[in-house]
Amino acid sequence: MTILLYIFIGLAITCVPLTIILYNRLAGMRLKAREAQSGVDIQLEKKTKIGQELAKEASQDTFDSYKDALVAAEKDFEMACRYYNAVVRDYNAALEQFPSTLIAILLNFRKMEFHEGEQNGESPEF
Repeated sequence: MTILLYIFIGLAITCVPLTIILYNRLAGMRLKAREAQSGVDIQLEKKTKIGQELAKEASQDTFDSYKDALVAAEKDFEMACRYYNAVVRDYNAALEQFPSTLIAILLNFRKMEFHEGEQNGESPEF
């Protein structure tokens, strides 16, 4: 009977730190994905603002400068989307790996959706 107690205690001592480590890893990855989504939102807002200002301008000089800024904002937006998708890919892969999948199920971690950008119609029209 005491041997079973020692085995149970040994398993508990092993499993609790592993659970904490896996939880912290998943929570950190989820936070990183949410921060990346925030970056996508910021770049989309920036692109929208520049596009609206571009639509208002009539002079050629300011039109060219806004056009260049819009091209730069589009590149930044695409980079933010690629970064977000890479982070989400890593997070979703971690959710599917054993033993992280057990922690994910128990603690209600959910897969995140990839950002599809302009294919979703999220890119503003000017």
